[in-house]
Amino acid sequence: MALLGAAIGSLTAGKISDTWGRKPTIIVGDLFMTLGSFLMAFTPSIPILVLGRFMAGVGFGMEIMACNVYLSEVSPSQIRGGIIAINLSCCVGGQLFALLVCIALGN
Repeated sequence: MALLGAAIGSLTAGKISDTWGRKPTIIVGDLFMTLGSFLMAFTPSIPILVLGRFMAGVGFGMEIMACNVYLSEVSPSQIRGGIIAINLSCCVGGQLFALLVCIALGN
């Protein structure tokens, strides 16, 4: 469900960032991720947990799209590629770390 939310978030973030700007889009993505996290942490039932995963996914999709565009616009041209590469490496590294924790806790 989080993957579906991320797809929807990244597809809608372009239009939102063109309309409102990059920073408000990042803030809206943060709000989605925060609300989704609270729903997942304090869920009373499985459907609410799924809704929290979806909301966190929407926020993550918005963040991935809007943050990279924002970073590419504000960074100096000499180091722009490095900044984007570090940002994406940290995102993927965090996902890898979460996967390894899940594997370790699952055994």
